[in-house]
Amino acid sequence: MKECFLILISSGLDSTAAFLKLVYDNENPEAIFFPIYICWKKKSIDALKKEYENCEKLITHITEKYPQKTKNLKKLTKINIPLIFHEELKDLFDKSDKSGYWPYFRNGIFILSTVSYMLNLLKLEDYSQFNKISIAVGFIGNVTDEDMSFVKNMKKLLNEALMKPNIKKRSGVIEIAKEFDFYHPYLSDDEISYPIRPYFDIERYADSNILKYTWSCWKAYDNPCMKCGGCQTRKDKYERYKEEGGTLIDPYYE
Repeated sequence: MKECFLILISSGLDSTAAFLKLVYDNENPEAIFFPIYICWKKKSIDALKKEYENCEKLITHITEKYPQKTKNLKKLTKINIPLIFHEELKDLFDKSDKSGYWPYFRNGIFILSTVSYMLNLLKLEDYSQFNKISIAVGFIGNVTDEDMSFVKNMKKLLNEALMKPNIKKRSGVIEIAKEFDFYHPYLSDDEISYPIRPYFDIERYADSNILKYTWSCWKAYDNPCMKCGGCQTRKDKYERYKEEGGTLIDPYYE
C-alpha cells in the first residue's frame, strides 16, 4: 500500500516527538513523508527563521538515526499561510473557542483548513497514487474518552473551512482533503499524561542531542526569553517529566 504522510513540524517538542514516533513505528517501505513547516505571521521574523533552521536540523538528525525508514522522506517544505485565511476563518475560530475544547483546537482548525492549499504547493495533484493520506500532528492531546469525537468534529469544521471562498479558490483538490486521516500519537488516554509524553517519547526513540534542535520560544531567536507562553509551558513539562523519573537533560533549561 502506498502511503503519504504530511508531517506538520514546528521544531517544538510535540511535533518533534510525533515525527520521531511516526518514523519509528512505520513498517511500510513505500511510505512517503512530506515534512511541512507552516509560517505563522504572529511570531517575529527572527523566531520564524530560527524555527525553520531547527526543523532542517531535526530532519537531518532523524534521517541519520533511521536511514532505512526515512529513505522516502522529502525535502522540508515551507508554507506561508495567506493572511486572508485568518479573516475568513474567524467565525470558525470563535466556534472552537466556545466548544469547550483545549486551545490547540483553534490552531488545528487553521492548520487543517489549508490542506488542499498544501497539496497544490507540494504538487501532489495526482493523489490517486496513494491508498492513504494522513496528516501527522503532535499538538492533539490531553483527551478523555468522551472527547474522542475530536477527529469527527475536526473534520466537520475542516469541511466548513474548505468552502470559504478564498480558500476554495486556492484549493484544487478539495474532495480529497475531506478524506484525510490523522496520525495523532497523543490522542488517547495513557498512564503517562499527554503534557510530558513528548519528553518520554524523545527519550525512547532518540536522545538528548535532538533537543538541541527544538525551539519553543515565541519571541527570541538567540536565547529563549523564558517568559512567553511557549517557554513557560516547556518548563512546566520538563519539571513534571523529571519528577516522573525522566533521564533526558534538556539543554533548553540546563
